[in-house]
Amino acid sequence: MQRPICPLLIMAMMAIPSSWQVTQTTAEPPKPPVEFRVHRNQPPQWTAPETERGFVVCSDHWMRPMFDVFVPTRAHVVEDLSCELAGNEYESIQVGVHALRDLKAVRMTVELDLPFKAYRFLPQNRRLTVSSSESADRLVLQRKVPVKMPYFLFPRPHHKKAAKGETVGFWITVQAPANAATGDHMGVVRISAGQQETVVPLRVTVRPFTLPKPKIAYATYFQPNSRIPKAYQEPKFERLYYEDMAAHGMNSIELFKPHDRPYLRWLSLDGQFDEAKMAEHFAMMQEAGLLDGTQPVTLLWGNWDAVSKQRPETIPGIVKELERIRKKYNLPRMDQFYYNEPSGNDHEAGIKLMKPWIEAGWGFYSSIDSPPAVEALGPYHTAIHVHAFSMGKRLKALIEEAGCEFWTYESASNGYAPAWGRCYAGLFSWNSGVKGNYVWAYTHADWGERDRYTIEPDGSVTVYIWGRTKAVPGPLGPIPTINWEARREGVDDYRYLQLVQQEVNRADRDPRIVQEVSNWLGSLRFLVDWETIAGRFKLLVPENNDFDVMDFFDPYPQLSPEKYDQVRRQAAAFIVRLQAQRAAKE
Repeated sequence: MQRPICPLLIMAMMAIPSSWQVTQTTAEPPKPPVEFRVHRNQPPQWTAPETERGFVVCSDHWMRPMFDVFVPTRAHVVEDLSCELAGNEYESIQVGVHALRDLKAVRMTVELDLPFKAYRFLPQNRRLTVSSSESADRLVLQRKVPVKMPYFLFPRPHHKKAAKGETVGFWITVQAPANAATGDHMGVVRISAGQQETVVPLRVTVRPFTLPKPKIAYATYFQPNSRIPKAYQEPKFERLYYEDMAAHGMNSIELFKPHDRPYLRWLSLDGQFDEAKMAEHFAMMQEAGLLDGTQPVTLLWGNWDAVSKQRPETIPGIVKELERIRKKYNLPRMDQFYYNEPSGNDHEAGIKLMKPWIEAGWGFYSSIDSPPAVEALGPYHTAIHVHAFSMGKRLKALIEEAGCEFWTYESASNGYAPAWGRCYAGLFSWNSGVKGNYVWAYTHADWGERDRYTIEPDGSVTVYIWGRTKAVPGPLGPIPTINWEARREGVDDYRYLQLVQQEVNRADRDPRIVQEVSNWLGSLRFLVDWETIAGRFKLLVPENNDFDVMDFFDPYPQLSPEKYDQVRRQAAAFIVRLQAQRAAKE
């Protein structure tokens, strides 16, 4: 049976109330603001063994997380699970259990000789328009109904129950360390519900190469003093956050107000450093694998301008001390935040405040989307961060003409958005040529009651709206979102393409292979034109900035999840060919 196609979500066929509206399908494109519809499939005829067991195990691409109302077609019901990855890479597998009767204690256990993490879905309650096509007359029945949208991944793969007709989801993230043996690693996934159990073979194939570190900076804005509950602000949890960032491909960080963190405070308001505390916390980041010295970090110390106004004579000493500590502990470059989104062309007052710091050797960065502001402030900045939905060649040219690094940041997406999370970190960043990619925020939870969360006694999270959050703390460690997992996949997409380019740039390459790779990379750049993102976003988001629709933003709808995988496979094939050619010559 052919697998059904839908933009993001494939949902299951359920009993349809007579009150549902019946409309004829049309070929007209959606008009902004876009209303997203969830499509459901006709269920297959279940076999006697499936009915007796009471459930079926199903799977779909991880970029199409399975909602509670998902019913698998025959194409989704699995007899085995598999994935491919390179050394020094993570890869995710989605597993669903569809209940054919009421179930209790639905569990997943994994056995594998590679490191892995197993999760269950923690959903967010949403109301989405759900539609179902009747193939005979092409009619669509649709109605906005409550659904449970997969949102968080909780590190305890155990659902207390599943109602008949419901699908409960699990997630497996496999890691291939740099020294993992090439080839197939065989394991099993056990699914049990009550006294019933089924065993699904698992095959993980490790490719014969290791991915390099990304050559650009990846980070999240991090504000533990105000965005994380006090119970989870202790150093032992801070270390877990850094480890989680590193495991999701991050290699930089924005340090927010180090003077305002009770257990930190390594930089005072008047510019005094606590060397011991500074060394302790940067050592955490280094040991976690977050900072390797190849990328700068950004610093939001909110009192630099007050020092410029009140004690400018102390600036050379402050910068000299920072440089001494940085060299002593092998710390990365640190850029200081200027102001957020300055506009216009009159910036003399701000430039005057920056100059003493710049003359002493400290660089600045800002988030700027205004061309006149870039022209005025660019010469005084090390890097300028442009919002994803303001990106364009004109701003890029102005920034580079000013001698700045061209970075990007994004602050609109929530914790779902699998397509956007992957493309922004990966193909978008690769094609635009940015030197850094930041997202807001690791945890964001203080913009009113709708953004709050509570941690239950069993460690699970009660989810509200969750604006702009990538992960939240929990007693078992950080709890990632779907978007956070997608961001890591995007970083890996970048690393694959970086390695392809690195291999093809070697001087001893066969010109025929070089041309073949160049043609492929050129076609890929054409397919994912980064300049069109701003226009697509403005079409999508209504004027009231209802960012909830960002959960379903797919900037490159021509790239299905399977086509993303094809890009990976083609990149891997080129890497293997190029490395084999080099090995033969050597």
